[in-house]
Amino acid sequence: MASYTEHYGLHQWEPGDDFLRTDFNADFQKIDAAIGELLAFGSYTGSGTASQTVNLGFTPRALYTCTQDGKAGSDVGSGYCYGGLAFENRPVTHNSQGVVTIMTDGFRVDAPNDYARTNQSGEIYYYAAVR
Repeated sequence: MASYTEHYGLHQWEPGDDFLRTDFNADFQKIDAAIGELLAFGSYTGSGTASQTVNLGFTPRALYTCTQDGKAGSDVGSGYCYGGLAFENRPVTHNSQGVVTIMTDGFRVDAPNDYARTNQSGEIYYYAAVR
């Protein structure tokens, strides 16, 4: 007879156990719910302003942002900064200026100089946030 995992109650079958498709579906629903409680994914469109706040409805512990074509961090060749990985009290910076900062209920992207490319007008950016 199957036992179950401690934290999510997922099936742990023993050799010779019979199992049903519904058992797998129930486990996948539990996994999906757990991921949804831990991670949030989305996008925002750059406004072209000096600063834009993105409301998530929670304060992320960690946040990753990138352009729609996957650019993040600083491009050494061009000097542009496209986003990256921020933590609470540890923003993504470019030339010592914050360009992606975790805020209460979301995050803020800033364009303190011409090389910060985290809020370009009409550009789509993606994020992954850890709750």
